[in-house]
Amino acid sequence: MSEDYIARKISNCKKLIETASSPEQKKIYQGYLEIWQKAVKVGPVGENIHAAAFERIHTPKKAYFTRDGNTNQTRAFKEFLKRQEVE
Repeated sequence: MSEDYIARKISNCKKLIETASSPEQKKIYQGYLEIWQKAVKVGPVGENIHAAAFERIHTPKKAYFTRDGNTNQTRAFKEFLKRQEVE
């Protein structure tokens, strides 16, 4: 699923929680909100720092690419991470 779709679902759940007329509805919408928040992929902070360093050193190359809605690491970035672990 795309990140835009998940973000839309999260914002809709928050609005539904605010406008719920009973505590049972709030509880149900809160459950949906938790499910959608778990669907958001968050990479480790260290990896983001390495991605920025990789893109700064290897200017024309990117650390990630997107195919079919999935974000993947490039082969060059994977090699860069392996070299960082060795050092």
